[in-house]
Order: sequence, then structure tokens, then C-alpha cells
Amino acid sequence: MKKSTTLYIGLLAALLALLSGACRQDEQLLSGADGDGILRIGVRVDDAVKMVPVQLGRTTRAALTRSDLEKSCRIEIRNPKGLVRRYEDLATMPGELHLVSDTYTVTVVAGDSLPASFDTPLYRGAGTFTVEGGGRVTDAQITCRLVDVVAAVTYDESVTTLIDTGTASLTVSSSTGSLTFAGATRDSLGYYMMHGGETTLKYTLEAENLADRTPITLSGEIPDVKPCHKYTLTFVSRSGDWAEGGAFFDVIVDETCIEVNEEVYIRRRPDISGDGFDIRQPLYLSPDGEKPARTVSLRTTSRLMQATLSSTQFGHFGIPATQIDLLSDDDDDIPGITFAGRYDPERDASVLDVTFDETFMAQLEDDSEYTFTFDAVDSCGYTRTQDFVIILTDATVATVNAAPGSIWTGRARLQGRRIKEVARQDVNGEPLSLTFNYRPKDGSSDWISVEATEDPEGGTFWADIDGLEPATTYEYVALEGTQPSVITCTFTTETAAQLPNSGFENWSKPGKILYIYGDGEEMFWDSGNTGSSTLNVNVTEYDESNPHSGIRCAKLKSQKVALLGIGKFAAGNLFAGAYVGTDGTDGILDFGRPFTSRPKALRGWWRYNIGTIDETGSGVPDGVSKGQPDIGNIYIAIGDWDSPVRIETKTKKLFDPEDPHIIAYKSVDITGSQPGWEEFTLELDYRDYNRKPTYIVVVASASKYGDYFTGSTASTLWLDDFSLIYE
Repeated sequence: MKKSTTLYIGLLAALLALLSGACRQDEQLLSGADGDGILRIGVRVDDAVKMVPVQLGRTTRAALTRSDLEKSCRIEIRNPKGLVRRYEDLATMPGELHLVSDTYTVTVVAGDSLPASFDTPLYRGAGTFTVEGGGRVTDAQITCRLVDVVAAVTYDESVTTLIDTGTASLTVSSSTGSLTFAGATRDSLGYYMMHGGETTLKYTLEAENLADRTPITLSGEIPDVKPCHKYTLTFVSRSGDWAEGGAFFDVIVDETCIEVNEEVYIRRRPDISGDGFDIRQPLYLSPDGEKPARTVSLRTTSRLMQATLSSTQFGHFGIPATQIDLLSDDDDDIPGITFAGRYDPERDASVLDVTFDETFMAQLEDDSEYTFTFDAVDSCGYTRTQDFVIILTDATVATVNAAPGSIWTGRARLQGRRIKEVARQDVNGEPLSLTFNYRPKDGSSDWISVEATEDPEGGTFWADIDGLEPATTYEYVALEGTQPSVITCTFTTETAAQLPNSGFENWSKPGKILYIYGDGEEMFWDSGNTGSSTLNVNVTEYDESNPHSGIRCAKLKSQKVALLGIGKFAAGNLFAGAYVGTDGTDGILDFGRPFTSRPKALRGWWRYNIGTIDETGSGVPDGVSKGQPDIGNIYIAIGDWDSPVRIETKTKKLFDPEDPHIIAYKSVDITGSQPGWEEFTLELDYRDYNRKPTYIVVVASASKYGDYFTGSTASTLWLDDFSLIYE
């Protein structure tokens, strides 16, 4: 069979479904699928910029938009309990998401939410979809639309003899950003992100009178602006006789609802999926059962440039090569395998179907495992590799790899699934038991057997085990009765990582700044000493007079830091992270250190001397004022941030306990004096048990509202012997 060139787009749904944002339920059940459902997300951006392309040098804004959107598309998936998945770009999002049955809201943001920009608009879209179990497929098509207000300027011919339009400058501003339309940007479009219900743009024209070269200034407002609307300011002359002094400017504001002339489809990595089966799982076939043909589809959101199928076992099927070029080779020369590709230039998308026919499948031998590897590359350079594994076995269950989020330091969830529709029975007609055997992979102990719990609908089963050793690799196998799966899976428990220098014994002072790490050691903890030391004060220091253990503890003393009567209140503090700079008298901090384990709690010891608030700053939260008791505070968070959390006290960019990157969090207020050492335990509240952290944040302060330069100069917090507890 020759490859077809019929125009067809198989990845994205019909245009009507795209425009409506509706989802389509595919009732086809996936063979061997578990109790989850499958969500496929397609993204389309209504690229309003296509209607009014902006010239930037030799590159049009329309061309930039497509590239920018592909790189900046961000996706969040939530259910009623909160955030489920997040992808920072489409390249990392799988083609199919296996989710438990529930209702999900998918939010897509493309571009950037800058206050004002000539070349970075923001698009946003969302939709709510229901995912059904049993492997049913839901297509979630999200349409993103422009959320910015757009501004432009033109000059009527009537003003060209009155002012120098070549040097004229128009500044259009919102409360958070402004753009100047002049020179190279005079004919550009300006994009404005309006915040807090703001609906007014202000403008100021600065020009030069051609008659006498005197400056001219004209200001005004554009009220009631709306997202996805373009406002063109046209300057016209009310009189043509400038010399008589009777000429005035009129500003005509033309409001246009931006309509979409062209669609932009956000690209993603090639998608390789099985027709009627989950290609990510081995395909189990009975040696004595039917072996129907199987089709694998490769789909891309740009032109498919390379596609290969490889296997070291092709010789068994009479295929001499170990690799087939699915775009160049002729399938007439490949016995048992046919392939047909299609490309749609209008949608710039491809689909390639590869079928292993019945003659090919009939050659599969008993008790054997076959692996066929697909590789795809599209015109954007995005790649995907996927193994298609076929196993012939009499086993009735299969061991399934444990979900990464289910593996902790001392516990894990083992997973398996049935590969036969009917459960086997014992001599009494009762179903055979489902169990798992597990042990350390090094063979240091015998197999441990544990009973499994079966999902009555999905054909999957699992067992939760505990008492495991941290940082240890285990192997496990699923069984029905005494018949084991042919697959043995492995997992490695998390490391029970601890916080460095958690007893606060090691300090150094290379200059004026006292640091919470020893000479030659790597910094983990930092404090506000870098800022306060400029006024010869270290607000956080060690105390050897009464530690809980060892010879030292940390002493966090809040105080007024001043020089010549000028200064600010500084809370005694320490945090996992780094003090990175000072803006005037305000600090710039990076909270968080790299961390991949998931502790149960933070344990430690404190002493606290509470003072009465005698210093207040601007922006302090309501209800906090002088004369009230101060409050100490400690909190811990783990999250999947890409970098440390930047804190800027000047702009009140502070740590947000509701940050969606947070996986687990706990905070405690210290509201009374504690002269003797008291143990505390902050048990983390986990918001997601499936995500793995990248950073840990631990912050302690003698004055909770120190970020607002508010607290008591009498407040002192002593800390010692921090430790992380695991389960």
C-alpha cells in the first residue's frame, strides 16, 4: 500500500467543537485500561493580532505571536479539591492524561501578563469537562482569547501641516504601565493588562508647532475600555489656520471589537497512541486467544518530518532491517505492517497510522515479549519516543509501575491490573486471591506477601505497604492465586533528607555579617543580617548561654536598626534561602533550597520572649497596631517551584500561603512568652499527594509582621534542634 497524501487533521477536533469549547465524549473503551478516564487537551488561540499586524523591523507581530505563544503556553488542571496537574509548556504535557473520574477545569494562559507591552499580548481560555472512568476519552478543546486592551494612534492629514508628526510622542498609560508611541513604535499596537477593575486609559500628546517650534501638550482619557477591544486615537485639526491661533485638536477615539480572522493552533510534542488500547502499558495476549490487528497513530500539530519504527526482533517476522522509515520506505516491502500518512496544510497538522495486521500478529510466540519503538520528530523539532510492547502469557494479572507520587520514604502503594476479563476460581468456585510479593531488590530478605484491594469497576488492584527503609530500591510482583505476573516492577523510596546545620551550631563572620554556616561550609540558612549589618547590627545571632543541646542555639532578636536617627524596625529572623540584595532600606530575599523529599512534619524547640508592638510600618494588616502583643511565627512549605521564591519587602511581594506551587504547608503563631525550652511539631498539610517537590521553605521570625516593619523591639525567639519527621 502506498502512503496517502489525503488532507486530513486527526489531532484537533472539528472547528465547531473548537469554537464552542465543548467536550466530546468518546465512548470507546480502551482495552486493558484501568478505572481512570483519559483527557486529551487541544488548544487554539484566537490570534487577534492577525487582524492588525505590527511591523517591528522586518518581523511582523503576527509571526512573533505564534512563536511566543508556543513557548509560553501554560496549562493548569483542577478538580473541586484543587490543583491536579500543571504544565509550564505544551512540550511537557502528555498527549493523554489519565485522571480519576471527576469534573475538571482546564485553564490555559499564553503570552505574558505585562502591565503594558508592544509585543507581548496575553491570551486566556478555560473550560470545564467531565472525565468518566473505564478508559473513556474526553476531548477538551480550549479556545484562548485576547484579554488585553489594545491602543493605537493615527494622525489625520489636517494636522500634518500644524505639528511635526515625525517627532510627535503619544504616551498612553494605565495605572500600572505606560507605552510611548513615537519613532519606531508610532504605528505599533499597545497591549494593556487592566488590573483591579480599572477601565480608564490616559493619554498625553507631546508635539512641536511647525510654525514657531514651540511645544504643544494635550492630555485626556479613554473611559470604559474593555478587553479584546482596540482603541484608535485619531488626532484631527478643528481649524486649518494655525497662524490665527484658532486651531485646536480634536481626538477621535474609534472603539473596535477585535474579530478573529485567523486561528493559531498551539503546537505540542508528537502524540503516539494506540487505537483501542493504552500503548503506555504492555499489550497482553493469550497464547490460545485471538490476535487481532493493532493500529498505532502518530499525530503532530505541525508537519511530521521524521518517523521511524525500530525493533531488534524484526527478523522473526521476516523483516531484514532493524528500523523502518515510515515516511520514506514502501510498506509493500514490509510484510505484515502497513502505514499511511496524511498532512493538512491549512491546520499544519499530520497523522500517521501504522497497522500490525493479523498475519504479523499470528507470528507472535508463546511466553515471549516483543518491543517495537516509535520515534517521531515534527517541523518544530519536538520529539516523542514510545515503546509498543506485546507480551504473550497465560498470566491473568500484570504488575504495574507505582505512581511516583505514591512512593514515600517509608511507605508505597503497589499497583496491578487484570489482563483477563474473567477472574480465575479455586476448586470451590471462589475467586482466587489477589496479592503482591515484595522485597528489597538486593535480595537481602525473603519475599513479603500482602493482600491487595481490587477496584470493583476498573480491573485494577493495589496494596499500601509501610515500614520501608528510606533510599532503598524494592521489587514487587502481582499474583492471582499462585500465578505471578510475568513483569516484576521496582521502585526506590525517597531519601529521609534533613536540614543542614539544623542545630544552628555552625556560624561564621568573615566581615560585619554573621552567617548561619561554618567556615568552608555551604550556605543553607540565611537571615536579615546582610541588611541590618549595614548599620552595624546583626538581628540574628547565636547564643551559648542556654542551648537546648550542643553549645549553641539561634537567637532572633527584633530591634530598631538606625543610624543618625534614620532606620527601620527589623525582625529577628532566619530562613532557608539567601538574602540577595537591598533596595534602599528594604530587603530582596530568595526563599527556598532545592529539596525532593516529602516529610511528614518539622520538629524543633523554641523559647520566646514576647514584647508589645512599639514599631509599625506602612501597609500593616488590619487589626495590627501599637500596644498589642507581638507574635512569633514559624512556617514550612514544600513546593514544585522552578526557582527560589523571590521576596521583595519594598513592593510587599511576600510569600503567599495560597501559591499553587505549594504541595504542603504548615504555619504556627507563637502568642505567649515561653522562658523554658518547648518542643513543637508542625505537621504538614498536604494539598496534593501526587506531585513531587523541588524546593523546601522554612521561615522563622520573632515578629510575624516584620515584613511590614512592625513588631516589638523586646521580642526575642530562640530556636534549636530542627528535624524533619518522615513516615
